[in-house]
Amino acid sequence: MKKLSAVIVFITVLFALTVTAFADCGPKPPLRLKVTGAEEQEYYITILTTGNHVPPAPEVVTEGYEDTRRYKESAPEEQLAFRKIVEYCMVNSFNFFGNLWERGEQLSWSYYPPDDFTLLAYFPEADAFAISPECSCYAFSSYFTADLSGWQSGAIAINASHGYAREAGEFALRLLFTIAVELLVALIFGYWEKKTLLFFAVVNAVTQVALNVLLTLVNINYGLSLFLIVYFIAELLIVIFESLFYGLKMPRYSKHCPGAVRAVFYAITANIASFVLGVIMTVFFQVT
Repeated sequence: MKKLSAVIVFITVLFALTVTAFADCGPKPPLRLKVTGAEEQEYYITILTTGNHVPPAPEVVTEGYEDTRRYKESAPEEQLAFRKIVEYCMVNSFNFFGNLWERGEQLSWSYYPPDDFTLLAYFPEADAFAISPECSCYAFSSYFTADLSGWQSGAIAINASHGYAREAGEFALRLLFTIAVELLVALIFGYWEKKTLLFFAVVNAVTQVALNVLLTLVNINYGLSLFLIVYFIAELLIVIFESLFYGLKMPRYSKHCPGAVRAVFYAITANIASFVLGVIMTVFFQVT
């Protein structure tokens, strides 16, 4: 028990001194938009913010954009749209983050989108812009439908559209992914017994459901800023809770590997592994 207590103290200090989020792959607050009304027109569309409404991940694109990787790797027609949008944003005091979507593409900002945003569409054939009023994310996962049919008047109509079925499906996939990753780590740590693996799966399911409910309520009522704080604290608490819980309960659930220290380090490794792989899926593969 003394060894377990020492390990738990070490874990708490380690995670308190670290500035990145840890635990499992967890939910990231996505912003998704469906665009309609301009199926016959070529256009580029982007998500902008104003003032200090800058999300934590991307950087604002201003002068010197020609040297950015995003611009250099673009086709000439996309570079033109990129330049036009940068100039428009600098004149009209918008924040542009270098994200451009073409006609027919699904707009999805899957890693910490802005709380408040504006849509801007550029139509190269007419050399014209259309812009939406400022909108606010209304929940942990926010869905909007943008209508470009009135683009010639310079306006984009936008309305919130709820995607409850899709959100439930994505949560189920996140849950299955997290459990699968952590069970794979359990096998690597030598936990082969069915009773032990079932125990890990149940604990993961409970913590994931609790995490999703908590973050959804926080984001709906208080917005992204408090969400980030609560997300970090919740992830930290999950690691500490699972480490302590596994350490105390392992003698009951595993005859082959009953040691508390092994269980504690399994909890840390499993949570970090599922979190890192979850970030890779979200950021680099943009699963939608």
